[in-house]
Amino acid sequence: MTVAHTNRRGETYYLHAGETSTGRPRYFFAKTEREEGTVDETPEGYEIYESIRGQVFLRRQRPSVFTELELRRLDGALEKYTDRARREIKDDRITVYERCRPRFMGLTGMLGLERRMLERLADEEISVRYEAVFRLTLQDVDTRRFDIARMHFTLDTWYHLDDGQLQTLLETYLPHVGEESFFELV
Repeated sequence: MTVAHTNRRGETYYLHAGETSTGRPRYFFAKTEREEGTVDETPEGYEIYESIRGQVFLRRQRPSVFTELELRRLDGALEKYTDRARREIKDDRITVYERCRPRFMGLTGMLGLERRMLERLADEEISVRYEAVFRLTLQDVDTRRFDIARMHFTLDTWYHLDDGQLQTLLETYLPHVGEESFFELV
């Protein structure tokens, strides 16, 4: 049976294999299951990865620099402080993304649409966009010290806020996700 992955938007992708011009295997996901080139199991040393935007990739497995406890604390804090955020891990960084309101929400009066209907559509995971709001970077592997930065939307760059232990940073800064107070963090 072909390897398939259904992303957060409900779209199913099928794993295929091809060959590069040098004869090396090349793996990719497609929305259609082709008769030729489908893969029956995830190749050894690889993992299925879904980006924050719902794109599906096959990538080499990498050892995580984060402990299971740190990831559980992060997930617990995200669940406790906000229902509007997701996380993405790349190398030594954890990026926290906030759910954005769709751009059409301001057009309710002009379009004559019911606001409740638009809010229901906006809450569906299919139409949701996410923007990066916080980035946690592991600074010291031995002391488990992290740096936290927030996105500065005007300058489109990261603004350093603080450094310290993960739990303290999560408790201090995650409650600001989705709040006006986020923009006052300096």
